[in-house]
Amino acid sequence: MGATHICLRKFDPAKVWQLIESEGVTHLSGSPNMFTVLLNHPDRPKAFKQPLIFGIGGSQPSPGLIARSQELGIRVIHGYGLTETYGPCTICEPQPEWQKLPAREEATLLAAPGRAFHHGRAVRVVDEDMRDIRATAKASARW
Repeated sequence: MGATHICLRKFDPAKVWQLIESEGVTHLSGSPNMFTVLLNHPDRPKAFKQPLIFGIGGSQPSPGLIARSQELGIRVIHGYGLTETYGPCTICEPQPEWQKLPAREEATLLAAPGRAFHHGRAVRVVDEDMRDIRATAKASARW
């Protein structure tokens, strides 16, 4: 697999939207704040020529940010784990059964930290006493 990476010295939302259009960018990685600024920018296209995927990390995205992205046809993947040093250790991958849910409910599930990523080991979700708890959007609010 190969890819072309475009790196900017500083975040410029107008430039990002221009590059998505001119270079056919399909994947972006960044924080929820960055994507909020992008979605609110007046240069945001009304439609995209190619699929667009937001890889969101750094902090938990809100269900509202995810829902708004999805309304524009943007797929969101929420990564969780010390991203600035080695990459995400979990990915909240959409599940087929979630597609039947109302958009806001699906967005709430997508905002939760995910399942173990393919390069990591099993992930446990535990409470403060190290007891296993079910990994749900409600559980993630405690983290």
